[in-house]
Amino acid sequence: MGKRFSKRRWRRPERMLLDADAAVARRKDLGAAEPVGVETELGRATSARAISVLLGTFIVLAAIEGLIVGLVARVVLIAVPVFVLYAVVYFVVAREFGDGWLVRALRAKPTDSSRLDRLIESEARTAGVAPPRLLMTAASAPNAFSFALRRRWVVVTSPSVDEDELALEAMFAHEIIHLRDGDASVVALYIVLASSPELVLRRAGLLALLSVPLWPVAIALRVVRRSAFAADREHRADVAAAMLTRYPPGMATALTVAGGGSSGLRSADAFWFVPRGAAAGTEAGERAALIGEM
Repeated sequence: MGKRFSKRRWRRPERMLLDADAAVARRKDLGAAEPVGVETELGRATSARAISVLLGTFIVLAAIEGLIVGLVARVVLIAVPVFVLYAVVYFVVAREFGDGWLVRALRAKPTDSSRLDRLIESEARTAGVAPPRLLMTAASAPNAFSFALRRRWVVVTSPSVDEDELALEAMFAHEIIHLRDGDASVVALYIVLASSPELVLRRAGLLALLSVPLWPVAIALRVVRRSAFAADREHRADVAAAMLTRYPPGMATALTVAGGGSSGLRSADAFWFVPRGAAAGTEAGERAALIGEM
């Protein structure tokens, strides 16, 4: 059965009808949530490829740093394999402990809002994934950020507690999509590898100090950021989240109210639901306009 949605029908939840003769039902009365069959293979394949690019580039850059150090110290045959091995060891440590580093760097704490817990659990259940751990951090506007290494996390800003429920559902659904499709894992890996100097300065953890010998690699890794993240990454998540919530106007509203100043962890600012700080711009408005066309 083909879906026949019009802009008019999107204006109110009760107008979301698959057929003209279907019974009118308000969105909140549609019954228990069921997993929505949204295609995920493309997103997962893209994320797997991005992780391979990040890890491969990190190892190559470590070998180059080892080569430079080896040429200076005249121990090339020793320096290159040592730096490559050290990079592999740091990657393993970052993968195991990077979650805690990001939580501490973002100054995030467990939330005590049953309303937020209920909403994110509902969206996760609808997407067919396990609910992530929900944390909260101080900010000036509603926003959300997801990451995943050993566990799945969503960090929400404190003003989100008072936000409209439909906008919150859209924002949470967007982050759930990132978690489901692996985008959040790429983000977390990028930050712990490319932003290790910032993690040390934010006192993310003692083990983060292991990154000090690889700081030149971390700085150089930022150059490949565009190749690791697809240009349409956020728009794809917006569309999938709008399908998940079955109410695109909620997504458009969320995009217009979210934002805020820098999170403190500047390397993460570009990866929030709506980019924060210097990373913010006209992107959110363009995304909202595209969603408005659904």
